Amino acid sequence: MRQIQPEGNYFNKYVSKNPIVKMMMFGFFRKLKYLLAKAEYSTVYEVGCGEGYITRYISQLSDNVAISAYDIKEIH
Repeated sequence: MRQIQPEGNYFNKYVSKNPIVKMMMFGFFRKLKYLLAKAEYSTVYEVGCGEGYITRYISQLSDNVAISAYDIKEIH
C-alpha cells in the first residue's frame, strides 16, 4: 500500500528559531541569489512551491520576472 503524506508543513524551516536550521536556510537563500544573479531569465516556474517562501524571495529580487508557482494537493 502506498503511503501519502497529508498536506501541510510539519516543520517550517523558513521561520525556525533553531540556529542550525537558520544558518542552513540563510546559506540556501544566499546561494539561490548568487545563482540567479548569474543567469538571464524572465520567467520562473516553481513546482512544489508549498507556502511560497521561495516564490516570494525570487519576486523580491527582480521586478521584471514572471513567476508561476504550482503545488499539488491530493483530492479525496
